[in-house]
Amino acid sequence: MNYLQKNLKKEVYILSGDHKDTVLEVGRYLNIPEKNLIGECEASMKKALIKRLRDVERKEVMMVGDGLNDILSLEEASLGVSINAKSELNLIASDIVILQENLWNIPVIFEIVRISRLFIYINLIWAFAYNFFMIPVAAGCFCSLGLKISPLFSTSAMSLSSVIVVLFSTLIRCKDFKMPK
Repeated sequence: MNYLQKNLKKEVYILSGDHKDTVLEVGRYLNIPEKNLIGECEASMKKALIKRLRDVERKEVMMVGDGLNDILSLEEASLGVSINAKSELNLIASDIVILQENLWNIPVIFEIVRISRLFIYINLIWAFAYNFFMIPVAAGCFCSLGLKISPLFSTSAMSLSSVIVVLFSTLIRCKDFKMPK
């Protein structure tokens, strides 16, 4: 929790069905602000809080849960993460399922999202730039300047552009996502 709060600058909450005193004790041990510790919390209350954080406070919310009472919250969150999901309902409601009960996988998820977003932006820039320059040329807008291409070449170039995007996207598999130390 320290890593999430200090290194990644994330706001951490505990929403639990356990007794309020237990949640407070655990939260204090983990250095989570008392205002973010909510005990005796039913599934609908968790969902309502996540909805408020998303809609009213305009925050992107990651919900990490491990039980059936977390299903509504997992669906409501921007990113729902189930830890060691034993129920098919948890699998359906979650965006990500962590098979090991190891919370150090949570920072790894943030790194995967960050790198994936970078790859998406690069692919979008490539696609927009390619289409911005190639569509007018393929449409014959520059024939008066002597710049024209054959339909065979333009279809081949379009296919090659798509292959470049796919190949670049597969590079993310080369990144070794390790747990922080």
